[in-house]
Amino acid sequence: MAALLLNADAIYCNTVVGLQCLQVLLDALGLPPERLPRVSVHVREMGYWIQRSGISRQSFQRLTNCIIADSQLTANHLQDYLGLEKQVLCVIDEYCDTEEVVRWRGCDRLREELNLPRQRQLVGMAGTIEWRKGPDIFLQVARHLATEMPDPPLFAWVGGGDPMTTYQIESDIKRMGLDSMVRFTGPRENPYPYFDSFDVFLLTSREEPFGAVCLETAMLEIPSICFSGCAGAESFIAAGAGLVVDRFDVSAMAGALQKLLEDDALRRSLGERAKRECLAEHALDVLLPRLMAQVLGDDPPPRPDHLKR
Repeated sequence: MAALLLNADAIYCNTVVGLQCLQVLLDALGLPPERLPRVSVHVREMGYWIQRSGISRQSFQRLTNCIIADSQLTANHLQDYLGLEKQVLCVIDEYCDTEEVVRWRGCDRLREELNLPRQRQLVGMAGTIEWRKGPDIFLQVARHLATEMPDPPLFAWVGGGDPMTTYQIESDIKRMGLDSMVRFTGPRENPYPYFDSFDVFLLTSREEPFGAVCLETAMLEIPSICFSGCAGAESFIAAGAGLVVDRFDVSAMAGALQKLLEDDALRRSLGERAKRECLAEHALDVLLPRLMAQVLGDDPPPRPDHLKR
């Protein structure tokens, strides 16, 4: 293992957790960081997870030659929270394997599993059930629409969580009278076949470095809604891929969601724009050359003219 590390051209940690693992490995092998080749860390975490990980500013400084943030929001946070200088940070927005996602277009697995009639609209969210992702906010938005719409949509969350958190959410669903409106599917090995069932993707996260599912659903022409200042995908969504509402304004999020559900033309228009934006700015083949240039320490290749804003 030591020979593999020392003889590599570069080391790429695709999350802060990966950087932690590298530190543990170095300690176990008795290797000082200065003997390593170029080390890059792609930061896809913000305060909540960085605090939980226990990784320090000193670890970033000692172990890395290059820090890549997955959004400007993540970069701003790293500057403020860890005191990192702007010049040591590189922002490469999150990317999406567009070909893999569109392969599942038309696979309406979620409706099949839930035995949901085609005419009933479906609002989706995906990810681990945890405080950061806002499952409680998801329920609050559902309760708003339960009283505001004569035929409210089904709210479905693709993903699981630890048993205690899952129990708490299930208890809230019953206490709020949302048994007929909300479903949590539990973990799925491949979530892509479920996304095409969504009419709108509702990003309820309190803290989201980017929110890659916004890109994946965009490739299926599904618009997103998020809070301002909470997700790195905000700029992508605000560019025409959906709607952005004031931070933690649940009423405003519910109103924006109702607007999209009741206006088919607007929803389709935003979904089409979302796909175009994703292909132009967030496709894997667009961003991979820039990412590899940073990881290897090469000068970033110029962007093709048709991709320059």
